[in-house]
Amino acid sequence: MKNLIKLFLIVTTFVFSLKSIAGERERIVQKFFLNSLCHNFQDTTFIKNYIAANKIAFLYANPNLASKTKIRIPKNVMITTIKRSGNFEYGDFSVSSTKNFKGWFLISDLQGIIFTPPKTN
Repeated sequence: MKNLIKLFLIVTTFVFSLKSIAGERERIVQKFFLNSLCHNFQDTTFIKNYIAANKIAFLYANPNLASKTKIRIPKNVMITTIKRSGNFEYGDFSVSSTKNFKGWFLISDLQGIIFTPPKTN
């Protein structure tokens, strides 16, 4: 009987320990990710959409001003970014169905796009 009580206490302690560890993870995730307006809740990545705001916007090879490439970003082309580093965001844009450019974009050269879902009746 004493062994059965010990086993019950061990199992109960183990189960409650696992529940408390799982609860801590949820609080940490909520603290960092749920406050972001640009957070995609389906796959936990940072996603933003832009178009070129200035007359001339360039693609950068690295997140610094010295790595500017000769690739210009056309106006009215949507840019999707997935991560941020300082004043730069990494992402891509498509000029046609066969040409896709990836790299770093200077945030001040871009204008944010906010999508509005369509109305359903």
